[in-house]
Parts: sequence; C-alpha cells; structure tokens
Amino acid sequence: MRQFSLIPIKTRDEVEIKQLLAAIHAKRDQVAEMTLALEDLKLEVRCFEKEYNARMTQLYMELDKADLMTKEYRLRLRLLQEGIPLDSPELEARVEACFRPERERLSSHEGEANREGKALEESNKRSLPPEQMKQLRVIYLKLAKIYHPDKARSGDALGKRKQMMTMINRAYEDRDFQTLELMSVEVVPEVESTKETSRERKQRLTQELNRLMRG
Repeated sequence: MRQFSLIPIKTRDEVEIKQLLAAIHAKRDQVAEMTLALEDLKLEVRCFEKEYNARMTQLYMELDKADLMTKEYRLRLRLLQEGIPLDSPELEARVEACFRPERERLSSHEGEANREGKALEESNKRSLPPEQMKQLRVIYLKLAKIYHPDKARSGDALGKRKQMMTMINRAYEDRDFQTLELMSVEVVPEVESTKETSRERKQRLTQELNRLMRG
C-alpha cells in the first residue's frame, strides 16, 4: 500500500499574518535607516555649528584685540602730545590703568575660547575606526527598530520608548560604542501572546503596520 506524507496547508489568516510580518519588518528597517540618516545629519549639523562658533569666537577675539591695541596706541599718542616721554613708566601705567577692565574681559573670553577649542578637539578624537563605526551603526539600527516610538502600543510605552531613543541617540552621537553594545545585549525579545487567535494577531499586526505607515 502506498503511503502519502501529509503536507500542512496554511490557512488564509496564517498566510496574511506572514505577509503582514514581512511588511512590518521591512517598514521597521526603513524607519530605522531613516532614523539613523537623520541622526547622522543632526550630528553633522552640530559638528558644523561647534566648529563655526569656535572659529567665529576666535575671529571676534582677534578683532577685539586689534581694537584694544588701536585704543592703546591712540592714548599713547595723546600722552606723548601732553609731554610724557614714551619710555616713561608713568605713560605705561596710565595706559594699563585705563584699559585694565577691557584687558581682563578679553583675557577671560580668551580662556573660555581655549576651553571650547579643547572640548572640540576632544570631541573629534572620539571618532571611531571605520570597522568599529560600521558595527556601531549596526547596533544602532537594531536598537532603533526595537525602541522606535512608532512601535508603541500605549501612552506609557510611547513615553518609555522616547526616553530610550533619546539615550540611544545620545550614545550614538557621542560614539559611545560600549553603552550601545550594552543596551543591545540587554534587549529582551518581544514575546507574542500565546492566547491570541490568528484573527486577533492579524488585526494587531495590521494596526501596527498602519501606525508604521503613518509615521
């Protein structure tokens, strides 16, 4: 007698659930990629702003110094016209007393500019090697797909996901590979409810896909 093996036949709901899951995963990948691209763009803008501000601060410092030197030169000329010799201690004492507050202000601003310059240098030193940067992007995409606010199903979940994405984005901006890797290890996979019927699961997945499409 000939034996036949039974081939499991998927129901229409199961087929639609598989299609929904594929669409949701594809949409999550797209959202994560767009989120990463947005963070990269924000990071470039912030780096540009920091460098621009540091450069403009330096230029304004140079202008202020030149302005102060001009004022001091004019005062020396006036004191010379009053008959005070150029090499007289009195002349330099009067110039120093006249412009002491402005010199102190410039010195203070110069100190702040130097500290900002060092902070910018330290920020640039945090750049990672290409291979590690590639790994950082992979971990970021994984976390973005899991914690993106579009995946939230309730108000409380939305708030928590926004907090998590803020931490993830900050770690990515700081090139904090260790923190992102730790967050990735601690991720707990989402467990599907075993009490859901196929129709309920299909309805939930459809709603989730609609939320992602609206985002």
